[in-house]
Amino acid sequence: MKMTLKDIHERCIEIGDCMEWQGGMSHGNTPVARVSGGNVVSVRRYIFTELLGNDLPKGRFTAITCQNQRCVASGHIISADRAYIMEAASAATRYGQNPVRNAKIAASARARTSSLSPEVVQAIKESPLSGAALARELGFAKSTVNNVRANKSWKTYAGNPWAGMGARA
Repeated sequence: MKMTLKDIHERCIEIGDCMEWQGGMSHGNTPVARVSGGNVVSVRRYIFTELLGNDLPKGRFTAITCQNQRCVASGHIISADRAYIMEAASAATRYGQNPVRNAKIAASARARTSSLSPEVVQAIKESPLSGAALARELGFAKSTVNNVRANKSWKTYAGNPWAGMGARA
């Protein structure tokens, strides 16, 4: 027996304009159901291709326009590429936007690769000399000195997790 939209909606709870799936989930974020033949399928993909008759070309996936991982509302299901899905996941989780985590990663990278010490960086930031003059005096490239001053390298977080968030790398 083929599953219908009515069958799917009977297994959902309406929350706002979302139809929240109450059945099984794969990996915690994909509603799944068993269809005729015993196959387990993604409910969103099933709705999009079988019930709505849309084509899902190779390299495309079903995604939702809302942030409700259990939503199977037909109006919220779209065809998307991997880049869209990753961007939506990043926006939803704010991954990479944690200033404390970013400070730890930057400190670790500097410890492994930098030829500058924290004392030299402080001297560069406080020096009244021009970038070229200071670079000659310290024996570094002018771009190294200018990048430190522009907060492009050796970002200063100074214990405040929000420090440096206005500057773009």
